[in-house]
Amino acid sequence: MKKALIAFLVKFSRTHLIILLGFIALAMAYMSPVLDGKVLSQHDMTQYEGVSHELKQYHEETGESSQWTNSLFSGMPAFHVGPTGVKTTVFREMARVLRFGAGSSNPIIILFTYLLCFYILLLTFRLSPWLSAIGAIAFALSSYNLIILQPGHINKAYAIAFMAPVVAGILQTYRGKYLLGGLLFMLGLGIEVYYNHPQITYYLMLLSLIIVLTQGVFAIIEKQLKKYLTASSILLAGALLALLPNFSDLWTNYEISKQSMRGKPELTLNKENQTSGLDTDYALSWSYGKVETFSLMIPNMTGGKTALLGNNEKAMEKVNPQLKETVARQNQYWGAKASTAGDNYSGAIVVFFFVLGLFLIKGPIRWWIIISSLLSIMLAWGNNLPGLSHFFLDHVPLYNKFRTVEMTLIIVCFNIPLVAFLAIDRIIKEPELITKNRKQFLVAFGLTGGLSLLFFLVPGLFKFFTDREQQIFNQQMQGANAQYASQFRQFMDQLEAARIYLFRHDAIRSFILIALAFVLTWYFASKKLKLAWFLAGLAVLITLDLWLVDHRYLNRDNFVTKRQQANSWAKTIADEAILQDPDMDYRVANLTVSPWQDGTTSYYHKSIGGYHGIKMRRYQDLIDLYLSQELQNIISVLNAQPSPLQVDSVLARQQVLNMLNTKYFILNPSTQPLRNPHAMGQGWVVNDFKLVDNANEEYLALGNTDLTQVAVVDRRFEGMLSDDLRHEEVSGSVELTEYRPNHLTYNVSLDKHSLVIFSEVYYEGGWNATIDGNPVPIARANYILRALPVDAGEHTVEFSFVFEPFEKGEKISMAGSWLVMLLILGGLGYYVYNTWLRKPEENRILESNQKEG
Repeated sequence: MKKALIAFLVKFSRTHLIILLGFIALAMAYMSPVLDGKVLSQHDMTQYEGVSHELKQYHEETGESSQWTNSLFSGMPAFHVGPTGVKTTVFREMARVLRFGAGSSNPIIILFTYLLCFYILLLTFRLSPWLSAIGAIAFALSSYNLIILQPGHINKAYAIAFMAPVVAGILQTYRGKYLLGGLLFMLGLGIEVYYNHPQITYYLMLLSLIIVLTQGVFAIIEKQLKKYLTASSILLAGALLALLPNFSDLWTNYEISKQSMRGKPELTLNKENQTSGLDTDYALSWSYGKVETFSLMIPNMTGGKTALLGNNEKAMEKVNPQLKETVARQNQYWGAKASTAGDNYSGAIVVFFFVLGLFLIKGPIRWWIIISSLLSIMLAWGNNLPGLSHFFLDHVPLYNKFRTVEMTLIIVCFNIPLVAFLAIDRIIKEPELITKNRKQFLVAFGLTGGLSLLFFLVPGLFKFFTDREQQIFNQQMQGANAQYASQFRQFMDQLEAARIYLFRHDAIRSFILIALAFVLTWYFASKKLKLAWFLAGLAVLITLDLWLVDHRYLNRDNFVTKRQQANSWAKTIADEAILQDPDMDYRVANLTVSPWQDGTTSYYHKSIGGYHGIKMRRYQDLIDLYLSQELQNIISVLNAQPSPLQVDSVLARQQVLNMLNTKYFILNPSTQPLRNPHAMGQGWVVNDFKLVDNANEEYLALGNTDLTQVAVVDRRFEGMLSDDLRHEEVSGSVELTEYRPNHLTYNVSLDKHSLVIFSEVYYEGGWNATIDGNPVPIARANYILRALPVDAGEHTVEFSFVFEPFEKGEKISMAGSWLVMLLILGGLGYYVYNTWLRKPEENRILESNQKEG
């Protein structure tokens, strides 16, 4: 055993250890500002810091966790927002070990994880360690993988990384390596699901399903059905074991999705745009343009990213000096999306070998690669291929729960380096393939390098304006006099010239890179170039190509000092003034930002806005019809230099903002906030209630009801109401006496049995209420608020939030973690015994018998 272990360690250190150290060095080199103590300035992480501050502060002060937060969107479940009391699981600890104990947002660790996971995948295909290392670099530096780090899509990055071991496990299992494949699949999927990015995991599931079905078809053709069913059963068992420790997250996600934007809508006012999940136009936002698909091979196919053209000095050299200032203010991106942080560039050379690989690679892998790649591209086109997209939204389970359909390109961006390096491996092992398949080699070059050259030579094949720009330009030209029309055409010509420069520069760049790879491969196949030089040449070209393109999107400018980051949370004059209010619970509207895309206000205040992907659907409904319009009403009056009376009047008319107890409006961070005297407070008593038959009526009634006097209640809560709640007059008070994010205590004093409305968000299946310690059901009023019938006199009303799926799920997850741990230890024990104990002993006995013989 000792000799076997030493031999293993020596072999490991000679190759794998050196390569892993090289991965760390490469990650450090790219993310070198981290070594200087800087951090990535990440938009989403900044928003997360804002919305999670209340939960973190509560946890630090009390040691307790809350599954509800009031810091954003007037209140919502705290899952995916901040600390909620999640216990550790086996996969959480494994993920921590793989990060060397570092925080998940460390970009060095993320880049290393990309490299490690894809390296493992290629090794399972029996590629040499050095070729596998180059392939890992090609995958890790694929532009999308780094672009998502800039806004802070951390969980998405890890989920993409762990696609590799999941696919490796599936393929190894179908090759008959049941123990290794099943274990790799279980561990990869377990960590994948732990990182809790359901959309990436869903696309991985789609890819896996295509692989499994393709393997099944080949198993039937080759009469290997029994072996296929055995492997499939092992994978099914592995999937269950991977999901058990993650059960709490999965169950919680499923339950909270029902009342979120991703759940089935109750309103039916816009049926033609609705699905059982996200609305169609929202789901298909950020659809990839068909022409943009070539950005997989040519980075600036449609301008690369949303940015000012003036930032590109070379492009501006092509512009008439008289029009430079105007053109410089235009967008360099002319693709189909509203905006973009960057294109999905997989590398010109890598795409060339991918296309070549589609000719050279045979068997099931070829077909599942082709099917999944084409499907991912067509789904990414979204509303540019509406037939397929609408079919998936309407008929494919769970597909309509996700937006940003261009994200499906992660599948083809995963497939491209995989097939590319399988092709290179085959060329290395069989160099004569190139000379035998010269036609296919030339066709692959023509489909990549040839197209790149064609695009360079004939840019007129494409248009260089967005549809929206063209529409605006046409409007400008209509009715214009001859002089203005001539000047405007000159502007359009100069804008087009600058964009064409960007396009042609990268088209010829891709052609040159592909041509160099073509020549290298031909010389190697002709035995005029040694393997070491062939690999070195590919490594340098591929790394430099991707590295330089990646630096267009993620570079030193994206890093800031920790002090600069901390200054983001310095209190403003407006913050200081609001925080002096002794009330424990009220809301703030920040008019200096886009409130529905802002989490920074939540750092110090309970905001009516926020930043979150699964806000409650009913709250989004309020935003769509009422809240956005009411904020605009206020802004319009304030912009007209109003008198105090006019300001008071407009505030009084904004009923939905007032029922949410919006007490302050931030107009300028450096000035005093606007106080709203018409905010309805933490709770109020109504004289009457209006019963409505459905969500549509409840929703629309908010616009024509005096909510200070009358509550709008869905008829499903009719059993909780009685006629003695209707009064000519009623008086009473509602005072919040204790506040915690998940527990609110009120003192309610009434002169009659009355209906009390609380300015807190109603959430079915989470909030529980008691009156003087006795449990009572909660009614929903005014579409989104809580209501309780309360008897005359003084009473203590308490609301507490307990989410049972989370509480029960945590126990199941813990049991699952122990089961997985036992199986892993048992598997490792068997492997050690079989590899280092039993086999050496068998060899010793065999040698002894041979000597005796």
